[in-house]
Amino acid sequence: MSIVYALDGARRQPATHGRTLVRIFKRSAILFGLGLFSALFPKFDFDTVRIPGVLARIAVVFLVCGILFLKTSRRQQIGLLAFVLIFYNVLLQLVPVPGYGPANLEAGTNLGAWLDRTVLGEAHLWKQSRTWDPEGLLSTLPAIGTGLLGMLAGQWLRRREVEPATKVAWLFVAGGACTVLGLIWNGWFPINKSLWTSSYVLYAGGLALAVLAGLYWLTDVQGYRRWIKARWCTG
Repeated sequence: MSIVYALDGARRQPATHGRTLVRIFKRSAILFGLGLFSALFPKFDFDTVRIPGVLARIAVVFLVCGILFLKTSRRQQIGLLAFVLIFYNVLLQLVPVPGYGPANLEAGTNLGAWLDRTVLGEAHLWKQSRTWDPEGLLSTLPAIGTGLLGMLAGQWLRRREVEPATKVAWLFVAGGACTVLGLIWNGWFPINKSLWTSSYVLYAGGLALAVLAGLYWLTDVQGYRRWIKARWCTG
């Protein structure tokens, strides 16, 4: 959602897209660098540093979603969201895993774990497992889907021609629909945060949309804002 509020002005001015893309790349690089630094500190052992991580994933998702926000329409973003989630499902459940055989969702033998070991090496993965990483390369695809959900929500909230009450109602509808779809999809592609499964994207995203709708109704529609004001302690 922050992408929408930060880049909406630039999106409406194609002449500034070049400078905006530079800003996006710069912020992504800083986030990735901070993540790498936190993994290196205090020993700075480059031979065993974990390359994936939360900040690294945020950096990649921000980079991809920032570019998509500038260069694609809302309808195209919805199509990309559906494609990414379905494509990731197909990859994990239909593509055989080299050296292990049929596709599977086990922690150390799924396609994503194999890709992480092949590209990054076991020494650069999550230290608790060594054979897979919860912020691995392949699961960044559905994480981009989570970013697209946020962008779509942000664009809906930015529509000035829509009444606030209508925004709240449709946010609740979208949140409920995503949650239900996630629970249905869970039947053959289980909700799993470590794999960031497509069902997890919809289920968690749906709950987040419902919470967002409730907070928006409370603060922007009803005007109850005293509880969110910063309070400074003295003495």
